[in-house]
Amino acid sequence: MTNLEHINYWKSLSADDFETATYNMEGGRNLPALFFFHLSVEKMLIAHWIKDNQNNSPNFGNDLQKMTSETNIRLESVHIEFLHVVSTWNVEVQHHHMCNTLKKLATNEYTYRQFKKVKNLLGWLENQL
Repeated sequence: MTNLEHINYWKSLSADDFETATYNMEGGRNLPALFFFHLSVEKMLIAHWIKDNQNNSPNFGNDLQKMTSETNIRLESVHIEFLHVVSTWNVEVQHHHMCNTLKKLATNEYTYRQFKKVKNLLGWLENQL
């Protein structure tokens, strides 16, 4: 694959995860929705990482801040703060007590507010590619 094909591949995966997140949110499945929003942002950041690095895949686990530090993205402070929030939605790596906290937080209202923020962030990130 060319570099551009790799970037488009990860952008496509990001869009698929955003669609899955939206579907879950609309069905009232807020915890999975937040998890898939996280995956969507992560995959868009991978597209940026590939654009700015020689390798085809970063090896950062789910550390969104570390990944962005190795790109040419110039995030605004509001984006940096939001990435910290998005990182907490990665329930696969969260401890049990943190997952329970997230379940309580993940109301319909909260999830919809985060949906709008993720959508804006993804649009901004895509425009930066």
